[in-house]
Amino acid sequence: MAKLLGKIYQFVQVGEETLYQAWERFNGLLYRCPTHDLNKHQIVYVFYRGINAQTRELLDSPRPIPSMTPDQALECIQRISEHCYKWHMDTGYGPRHNFDHKVMKTKTKQEYNYGEIFAKRRIEREVEACKIERVKSVFGTKTGSNLEKKILDHINESRERDNRIEKMMKKFVDNTVSYSQNLR
Repeated sequence: MAKLLGKIYQFVQVGEETLYQAWERFNGLLYRCPTHDLNKHQIVYVFYRGINAQTRELLDSPRPIPSMTPDQALECIQRISEHCYKWHMDTGYGPRHNFDHKVMKTKTKQEYNYGEIFAKRRIEREVEACKIERVKSVFGTKTGSNLEKKILDHINESRERDNRIEKMMKKFVDNTVSYSQNLR
């Protein structure tokens, strides 16, 4: 756990990582260490400190992040990062190879229907499983080729990653629900 806390506190945006990718990676670190005990202000501070100057300028374009409340800052970061993600996907501009993996979409507001999100993700996984079965049938099990091994390794890693993501999202929703119930 100390290593995870260290990774959170030492967070930096790497290479050509987009705002969306950096934000998702940072949130992934927070989800892997649910006992991080960082309040919203500290989360904003650690993330803002770790991003590069160009990304800071992008985030500060509507209004400087340091002048916002923590809730406003988190909402602004989420909104701008999702916009950047959609723009990169629609235009094809930017490091597309970094978008090949599924990432957990974080939500900062409670108005989202999490059950719908889980159901949609489950359907996506089922469609992926059908595609996987088609790939397996093309290669068969007796070819023993290196390519087949790579494909099967990739398939297994994707399944494991999807399972971890779903568990983290369920835990996040449970924590959010229990927190909101405690406030009442």
